[in-house]
Amino acid sequence: MFIITQYHVKVEKCVGVIDMNKRKVLVVDDKEVNRKSASLLKDAGYNVTTAGNFVEGVEALGLEPFRPIRPDFRSDYFAVLTDLMMPVLPRDGNYTQMANSKHSPCYYDSMFEESTAGYPMAMVASTVGVLNIAILTDMNHHAGPDVAVFDMYRVSIDTKDKDYGIKPVLILNESKLLLLDERDVKEVYLRKDGKCDGFEERRRLKLTEKQEAKRYVCDSGYPINVKNWLGALEMLLGKVEEI
Repeated sequence: MFIITQYHVKVEKCVGVIDMNKRKVLVVDDKEVNRKSASLLKDAGYNVTTAGNFVEGVEALGLEPFRPIRPDFRSDYFAVLTDLMMPVLPRDGNYTQMANSKHSPCYYDSMFEESTAGYPMAMVASTVGVLNIAILTDMNHHAGPDVAVFDMYRVSIDTKDKDYGIKPVLILNESKLLLLDERDVKEVYLRKDGKCDGFEERRRLKLTEKQEAKRYVCDSGYPINVKNWLGALEMLLGKVEEI
């Protein structure tokens, strides 16, 4: 059951105070560039594991997919940060047997299609005691109802910045949960050396198109945005203000 707490996070205004001790963070996303951008978390001192789909994420938590979870099982992950739209399984021969397993609740073909697998990923993480969970999508409400529903968890306020708002922190079991879209976390760009630059850093460098093409991972000659997982975690752990 989802319950909105008495606290909120101010979008783009939150200044997180991060414990720099190494803690285990699981990042689940089917796009390789978004898994690579988890390097921001590693640079901040976190012990990061990445997974490319729901089943890999469940296995990383120490569970057997589609089997009952032992009531006494607790994961040692500090946080789970997951994509919203991703497949349950990859199109990999190693998983064919699992897709056809009697324990699988889905038809074979549907296991490999993109779905809102981020929701069950968050629920599983909460069930095994992960206290900090965020669903971060790189889409916005124009993409369809699966993402438009995130607007229900954004409280508008009177400001010149139309994307500024209040993100309620939800409670799922004993876990904190944030639903974040592309407007909530500042954009970053993946460099070819595996590091990331923020928008301000990219603008400060004033690189030519050729220089940017050498520095960043590009699509059609332009640097692409990747997910700012550290920004999402900072929002989740950051300073909250009582309503």
